[in-house]
Amino acid sequence: MKKKEYFSFNNLIVGFIIAFIIFSFLFLVVGENLIILNGEQSGFIFLKLRLPSFLTIMIAGGVFAVSGLQMQLIFQNRLATPYTLGVSSAGVFIFLLGLKISGVGWPIFSTFGTLLSLFILLYFAPKKNSFLHTLLLLGVALNIFFSSATLLLHYFSDKSELYQMTHWMIGSIEQYDYYKLIAPTISLIFQTFLFFKYKNQLDLISFNPQLAQDRGVKVRKIVNIILFSQALSLGTILPITGPIAFVGLVVPNSIRLIFRGSVFSIYMLSLLGGVNFLLLASFLSLRVIPDTILPVGVLTSTIGALFLIISIIKGRV
Repeated sequence: MKKKEYFSFNNLIVGFIIAFIIFSFLFLVVGENLIILNGEQSGFIFLKLRLPSFLTIMIAGGVFAVSGLQMQLIFQNRLATPYTLGVSSAGVFIFLLGLKISGVGWPIFSTFGTLLSLFILLYFAPKKNSFLHTLLLLGVALNIFFSSATLLLHYFSDKSELYQMTHWMIGSIEQYDYYKLIAPTISLIFQTFLFFKYKNQLDLISFNPQLAQDRGVKVRKIVNIILFSQALSLGTILPITGPIAFVGLVVPNSIRLIFRGSVFSIYMLSLLGGVNFLLLASFLSLRVIPDTILPVGVLTSTIGALFLIISIIKGRV
């Protein structure tokens, strides 16, 4: 009998749910210090400190993971991430610029940046031939441009501004305001709705864009819609967490290494996988060094870099 090569969707879903329950317990109850859920002080720690961060992890993990998956499906490139087209880099630059000028990190700054970058990309992309290829090249150029602009902004900042910018850019899930999660939650729901609406067309595009075009799929229109919803999600979550790297690379690729199925199944697994990955990284950031909270972005970058090196060596990307 031939050995099964991949896990089934149902088995993976059950496994991810069990992992979610375990990681949630570790983060919410164990955390940096074990809390007992009784008494006024424990209730304050749980409701005011840990629960907002936990909800942030759920939204951010989902946004970064599914955004990475969408990029990989559209461009047929396993190394594509939410940062490939420069949309996130533009959001980072405009957010920091607004923070420097106004002194307040309004989410509208990063959202304006992501949408501005997307508008530039779609405006200058060719109308017919080589749309995706040129879009990718333009995106790489924009990514370099806005990354350089961010470094220039650092150069002209004073010590207090530089500390604030650097702390934010490292990536963190420590936030204590529930209302800040309203916009990214709505954006993620909107992004998921559009993905499911066009899942069959995206399945064809991820297999062969030209074949999809020949079968009547409006490739450019669907890509534009998906990228727009992605820009909204990234623009609303970036002010809260900063640019947490590698979630959109590690999670979708890990799932596609062990599971082959429809884009619908992979999307659901990536959504859950992104939450679990960021939950585990956040818990480890509290426990790796005693009495020290590491920025979660440092851990995700370290894990992501190791994953990428191993995958390249084994020829899986």
